[in-house]
Amino acid sequence: MYVHSDLTYEHDLNNMDSFISSKYGLVKALYYQRVEHKIDKEKIFVISTPSNDSYHVLGYKVDIVNGSGAGINKKQTIISAIGEHIERYSGTFIRDNRMVKNKTYLEMQQQFNEQLVLSPSVDLNLYAEFQYKTDLYKKKNIVPFTDNAKINWIKGMNLLTKKDIYVPVDFISLKMIKHTQNVNIPTSSGLACGSSRESALLNGIYEVLERDAFCFRWWTQTSCPIVREQDIQDTHVRSLMNNGKSKLYILDATTDLKIPVFIGMISNEKGSNLPSRVLGAACHIDPQKALNKAVIETLHTYGWAQSMYHDSIGIEYENYDEKVMSFDDHVKLYSKDEYAEKADILLQKNKYSTINKYNLCNDFNNEREELNFVLSMLEKKGYEPIAVNLTTRDIQSVGLHVYRVYIPGLIQLDGPHAFRHWGGKRLYHLKQEMGLIDRELTIHDLSQVPHPFP
Repeated sequence: MYVHSDLTYEHDLNNMDSFISSKYGLVKALYYQRVEHKIDKEKIFVISTPSNDSYHVLGYKVDIVNGSGAGINKKQTIISAIGEHIERYSGTFIRDNRMVKNKTYLEMQQQFNEQLVLSPSVDLNLYAEFQYKTDLYKKKNIVPFTDNAKINWIKGMNLLTKKDIYVPVDFISLKMIKHTQNVNIPTSSGLACGSSRESALLNGIYEVLERDAFCFRWWTQTSCPIVREQDIQDTHVRSLMNNGKSKLYILDATTDLKIPVFIGMISNEKGSNLPSRVLGAACHIDPQKALNKAVIETLHTYGWAQSMYHDSIGIEYENYDEKVMSFDDHVKLYSKDEYAEKADILLQKNKYSTINKYNLCNDFNNEREELNFVLSMLEKKGYEPIAVNLTTRDIQSVGLHVYRVYIPGLIQLDGPHAFRHWGGKRLYHLKQEMGLIDRELTIHDLSQVPHPFP
């Protein structure tokens, strides 16, 4: 997700205009929508950025890339929408000469150095054994990440050691490579564009932590304490908490990593002819910033859910693995009244959280200090973030940076429900480690219902 600092606000907007052209631009046009929510008296902006025909831009046909953004003012929303478009463009068009193709881990060891290749022995939180046996996995050619799996690799950097490390392209690219074995279904988690290297890396990390926290809460059905209105400093955000027919809850989903994560949930009554449950989330070392962003993300999703609401009503989801194949499907599913109670499992209605307990936000002098602080917190818990620089030359020419962050061991978010990441240790151990139960979980303890995350 794109992030900018106030100092580069106008600079970013002026530079991003250069990507817009009705025929030859990376972005074809800006489509504006002012979405009025029952809970939002002041309205928010939502902007989508469709692509041009790739033949005119690149000289050959490729998958379509689009972006979108939301914000409380027009400039912020334009930057967010084009920034997301740039992220997805950069994450999709990775040149072949950056990859080492069709190599096993053992072959990579011989070609490079054992310490420079991500080992299959590391807990990568991929898939459970039973999942690999299904027809969908065979159709997509998804195989276990083993010493002998022939896959494609790309060079990144271990952000703690500052050493290069090769990782499977499937953890980085948004596009599955055909005619080869794959070990992961791509999503955009950890992909970030920023006006500096540090800002892009920070927001890539924050997004990975946000999705890890949500997935832990959802699959293990671990409810979240509610944030009290009086703990929210921003008066605009506070005014959104309870207005009209809809209610906006803010849930504290922070895990053992102690970096604040909040989930926003919009709840509508049954029979209101409005999306039943809508979610968004955000993570930031500053709890107030995480909170404000979670609200904007939730409102953004709400506009998306409204636009698909009438399409979602008649859809039957009797077979989740076959029916829930995209994030659109997840949003549509929880627009239906009959799924309201399933989403409400996240609400711990009789317990409240106070934001003040997260006394983490030092007065950082710059983004580098903030990044180093966040990395030190992850290092204490045994996690080593890996980043791959995906900045293309055209994006670099306007002073922007795009990185994909992957953190081995954290729980990944799925798009297709059949490819939920149920293979890692963290999913089964964390609830006990946090003192919430007195035993490890088994696969039979996990929710069988698709998540509502957009």
